[in-house]
Amino acid sequence: MKATFALLAVAALCITLLYLAEGLVGPRIDSNRLAQQLAVFTDMVGPDVQVNPGDVTQPLFGDCSSFLGQQISQPGYGGEVQMAVIITPPANLSLRAMAHQETPGIGDFIDGTWLSARDGQPLSSWQTLDNVSGATVTAKTVQRGIAAAINNWELTCAGP
Repeated sequence: MKATFALLAVAALCITLLYLAEGLVGPRIDSNRLAQQLAVFTDMVGPDVQVNPGDVTQPLFGDCSSFLGQQISQPGYGGEVQMAVIITPPANLSLRAMAHQETPGIGDFIDGTWLSARDGQPLSSWQTLDNVSGATVTAKTVQRGIAAAINNWELTCAGP
């Protein structure tokens, strides 16, 4: 009985400490995440275009005349793959993986130059993106993200 009570007391103490620690570091984590998103979007649009920090928290932002920024999330092999997408006129796309849990050594190729090497290419070339051997699910996840981004572009910027 004493051992059970002691175990419950230790568990309650640990939960309380974790809750307090999250309260202390949570805002800093959120701030760092926002700074990373802003840096990625700013890098993709280039130094001549202003990206506002508040914009990157929105699913769609930009004015279509200079760019349309998007945050796209698609289910991948290891969980959600969060992507940052910029489409610039006339219809060129840049994409980065912001967060994912794809298999290290197989699906994590999306962190490298596989995406950034295609920056600024026309939408048509992104629609025919090749699969990567051994990471078909991850490649198809990126393809679905591209399709969603193109659909958003057409509905928002290229509409009637």
